[in-house]
Amino acid sequence: MIRASMPQEPQEGLSYADRFAELYSRWTLDGLDEIAYAVAMDLVARPHMYVNDAIPDVIVRLRMEYGTAVQFPNAAQRASLMTQLFGKSDMQKPDAASAASFQAARAVFFMAATAYTERTQNAPAAPLEDRVRSSLVPLRAHFAKLKGRGIALSGDQILNCFNAAVEVLKSPGVAIVFGQDQVEEVWPFGASNPKGAKLIEAIGAVLPIANELKFTSTRFVLLQRLATAGGVCIKDVLTKDDSAPTGLGAIVTSGYAWASAYRDFQQG
Repeated sequence: MIRASMPQEPQEGLSYADRFAELYSRWTLDGLDEIAYAVAMDLVARPHMYVNDAIPDVIVRLRMEYGTAVQFPNAAQRASLMTQLFGKSDMQKPDAASAASFQAARAVFFMAATAYTERTQNAPAAPLEDRVRSSLVPLRAHFAKLKGRGIALSGDQILNCFNAAVEVLKSPGVAIVFGQDQVEEVWPFGASNPKGAKLIEAIGAVLPIANELKFTSTRFVLLQRLATAGGVCIKDVLTKDDSAPTGLGAIVTSGYAWASAYRDFQQG
């Protein structure tokens, strides 16, 4: 039996597992930062549309400090911070440049979790369980080598910018500009209806943003599902004991959900 060791938790701030889980989810939804910045620029281009008092003050800081202040790294700066950790965002189509160590290790894990979950009723489970445990070794090793102060500092930049972008997009004043209802407070994670996805689709139909950021509401819901599933699984991989049946079961279940969400989005 092969068991992948789990690195120790950091001593302060977010836990080791929570930090990487949150960063994955937000890197997958990284397009929201660019979309919110486009909205901030639109406020100047069409000020007559932005008259509601509920528009947050942070929209001005986002417009003026994007790419120049530590709290607001732009797209190129975020990519430089996150590529060593996750490679290209899963929002984008994979290519030859996507073969980062994370993505290579994850592909093996996806295959192992899928093989175990989709095995036939008569197939012996033990070899497939060991295959899952083996696949966890390089995946956990990837995160272990990157833990430390550097990721904590870079991660804070990613989280700060993402939170500001979400604050802008959740504003009822911004929703009104694009003829949409205000999105849920928990959006973009845990939202149970497509209000937020409809807003993203409406913004893409009006503002001059990159084609890869012009989502249909259905496709954005699939991206949300991928971001959420990946965050859940990363935390399971880094906290669950795979030598125990319940721990391995949790890892396989969330791993299969992540693999399925990735496949559904990339094939969409």
